[in-house]
Amino acid sequence: MEGDIKKIKPLKLLIAIVDMNKGEKLSMFLNDHDYKFHFVSIAEGTAPSEIRSYWGFEDTQKSVVWALIPGDSSKHVLSIIKNEFMLNRPNTGVVFIVPIESFADPVVADHISKCGDRPENKNEENGEEKMDKREYSLLMAIVKKAYSDEVMAAAREVGAKGGTILKARGTGEHEITKFLGITIEPEKDIILILTKREKRSNIMKTIYEKAGLHTEGNGLILALPVDEALGSFNLNHEMVEEIKNLQK
Repeated sequence: MEGDIKKIKPLKLLIAIVDMNKGEKLSMFLNDHDYKFHFVSIAEGTAPSEIRSYWGFEDTQKSVVWALIPGDSSKHVLSIIKNEFMLNRPNTGVVFIVPIESFADPVVADHISKCGDRPENKNEENGEEKMDKREYSLLMAIVKKAYSDEVMAAAREVGAKGGTILKARGTGEHEITKFLGITIEPEKDIILILTKREKRSNIMKTIYEKAGLHTEGNGLILALPVDEALGSFNLNHEMVEEIKNLQK
C-alpha cells in the first residue's frame, strides 16, 4: 500500500489534555481559527487522592482534544492556544504535537495542510523535527481494565509527573492468546504519560516490570516522539509528600 500513497506535505497530530469544561471551548477555538479536523474524547486524570483532597478537586475527568494540523503551523497553533488558555500556568493542562509519518488519503491530507490561519512568518517551520532535538516522549501503556493505578504508581516511582487514562476495548485477543499462550482481557485502560526523553526508558522498564504481559496487567508499553509540548500537570511525588506534611 505504501507505494500507492502519494507524498504529502507534513501533517501533525495535536493532542490537548485539559479540564473537562475546557474541551468544547478548545474545540470551538480551533474551529474559529479554521483548524476543523479534530474531535474530543473523555478521559480520567491521575492526580493522587492527597492532592485532590487538599485542593478540593472532586472530579478527575479530563477532555482530550485530538486535532490534525499542517506541519508548518505547529508552533503557531501552540502559541495561540497558550495565549487563549493560559497554559503557561501550572496545572492548567498540557498540549503536545506528535509527527504523522503518512496519511492514506492524499486529497484530504492536502486539504488539511492548507487549513488554519498561518503564522506571520510562513517559513518559521518546515514541518519536521530532528529526533535529537526532541525533548519529550509520549508513553502509552495499554493494560487490563482497572490496572491503571499500578501503572501510575510504578511510573511515579521513577519520576513521572502524571498521566491520563482512556477507556478502550481490545480486538484480536484470540490471535494474541494463541501466539503468547496467555489470556488477554478485552476491556482496556490506555494510560498516556508525557515525559522528558531522558526518563523514558526507566519509566517504560518500571511499568513493564509491574504491569507487562508477564503480569496480571497484561500490559503493552510503547513510546511515541513528541515534537513540542506546552503546559504541565505538576502533580509529582514531591508535591504529594509536601501536602502530606502540611496535613499532619
